[in-house]
Amino acid sequence: MRAGDFFKAVGVCLALGACAPESSVRYLDNLPMGVADARDLDRPFEATWNQLAANLSDGFFVMDGMEPTARVMDLSFRSDDPGAYIDCGHLMSDQVSPSGGQQRIRIGVTDNAEFGLYRDNGGTMSVTWRTALQARATVLVVPFGERTRVSVLVEYVFLAKATYQSYNLLEAPVGAPAEETTVTRFDTNRPAWAHGNGQSVTCFSKGVLERRILDAAT
Repeated sequence: MRAGDFFKAVGVCLALGACAPESSVRYLDNLPMGVADARDLDRPFEATWNQLAANLSDGFFVMDGMEPTARVMDLSFRSDDPGAYIDCGHLMSDQVSPSGGQQRIRIGVTDNAEFGLYRDNGGTMSVTWRTALQARATVLVVPFGERTRVSVLVEYVFLAKATYQSYNLLEAPVGAPAEETTVTRFDTNRPAWAHGNGQSVTCFSKGVLERRILDAAT
């Protein structure tokens, strides 16, 4: 994902140059933190494998495959609340309408939100921001002596769609609604870094899914 595409979708009329000229948009990111992705257990392989298989079959994840000989489990996950699992920062917009009215908008990039923007022609633009998260986890269960190491790699796909509609001074719709979608991919301990158009975007794991998998082995 290019940062320019991201800001075209998030700050729609700002990126398209249609907002009131006094408006501004800023992206505020948070610094990624390291995520624990492995755990050593004082338990033999078979017992660890069986406990993982039982605990990860509780319905939170979808078990896509288990290969004891390859020592690998494959899981998948989906959520309409991405902010519970990943962090992609915030968008801040300070706007001044043609009549002098002011408003400040702050939304989490992973949030579902609806908000309005002033246009330079005196009208407005409504934006509906909808997000979703897909994830696939690879779990490795490796014996060493009488102990076992469990490691996990989660691959994230963050989906965000902006639907926007312009309105004239009489609050009547102008044209048909338009849509812009972005897809951001990253994984455990490898955040998404995107730069462009003077802006940067960062998405990273909060470690929630990784920790849930590792806890299932203990």
